[in-house]
Amino acid sequence: MLEVLPQRYTEYLAWQIYISGLFASVQPTHHSRVIDFDRAARLRAAHQKYLLRFSLFDRPK
Repeated sequence: MLEVLPQRYTEYLAWQIYISGLFASVQPTHHSRVIDFDRAARLRAAHQKYLLRFSLFDRPK
């Protein structure tokens, strides 16, 4: 993805750190929930300009 949008490197790195932190904070038995969250957040982020507004993904509206 960075080959196509290198200007988004900072945003992708921040997302990777955020998701890695979620994996580290939950039991391995709940890692599938982190994966589901990541999928849902990526779908929502696909319709937004900036990916760094993590607070938008904390709870459904």
